[in-house]
Amino acid sequence: MDTQYGGWIVFQKRFDGSVNFTRYWSEYQDGFGEMTGEFWLGNEILLHLTAENRWSLRVDLKDDQGEYHTLQAMDFGISGNKYTLTHGGSFQFDPVPPYLNMRNFSTYDMDNDEDTNVNCAAELNGGWWLGTCNGNSDASNGLNGEYQQGPDDQGIMWVGWEGHRIVKCEMKLRRF
Repeated sequence: MDTQYGGWIVFQKRFDGSVNFTRYWSEYQDGFGEMTGEFWLGNEILLHLTAENRWSLRVDLKDDQGEYHTLQAMDFGISGNKYTLTHGGSFQFDPVPPYLNMRNFSTYDMDNDEDTNVNCAAELNGGWWLGTCNGNSDASNGLNGEYQQGPDDQGIMWVGWEGHRIVKCEMKLRRF
């Protein structure tokens, strides 16, 4: 997906489900996939990149109806050994979900979410910044979740987009 003004570092890309995002904590730390295909750059890289300077987060999404959506936030950062995500709120386009702020990264083998009864990352089938797995289900809001391959349900689920799935997404950051 083309991004105006350039200078963005893509750290997550999905478009066809060819790469399994149900991964160990260590794989999310180090990154996986290929830059020419689907990939996760790595939490350690994100941690070190965002430790200095101020960064913007941009998330470009394409749904199964061919519509594009963009979420953008200022003051994006990753901190600590649980790769806690912080952002200063949205300022353009669709809002970045506020529940992502101050969430720890979780995987199925490293449960850092706020739900003491369930490992939300195991339910999501992918690593993500998760809170609880209640009725609104953060576990249905992870862009690293299972990429459905069925004829009627291709793509990634996103709560609030009932009847639509995300078929393509890129997460990126840029200094500001």
